[in-house]
Amino acid sequence: MNQLKPYFPYLIPIFVFLGVSFALFPDAFQGKVVEQPDMIQSRGKENETKIFREKTGENSLWTNSLFSGMPTYYISARYNGNVLQHIHRNVLTLGLPKVLGLFFLCMFSAYIFFLSFKIKNFSQELQLSFSKSLIDRNI
Repeated sequence: MNQLKPYFPYLIPIFVFLGVSFALFPDAFQGKVVEQPDMIQSRGKENETKIFREKTGENSLWTNSLFSGMPTYYISARYNGNVLQHIHRNVLTLGLPKVLGLFFLCMFSAYIFFLSFKIKNFSQELQLSFSKSLIDRNI
């Protein structure tokens, strides 16, 4: 226990960030999401490549259903060897639901930023970044 004692001032804000994230987004654990028209439209755009992937098991690199043809890496390409995607989903956001994990990652990144610039009293800066994120999300 005494070995962890020097790290308590750094661990406490992380647990506070988790608590704030859980308090702000309780619906994320129930699977509730806000339906976004652009996301619904993107599912329609990737339908041709999804059907091709189900038939052949391979990724299509071109689609003819959008703008008389375009590369699919803009809309629905899947890359299984992308290690950074797994690190982002499972390590940086702690495997939390998407909105909650991204909010936690933003708060944690701001905390690391303030520590790296040796800002001693960063509670005001965190409040500013927290209120800015709420304004951006229209909460």
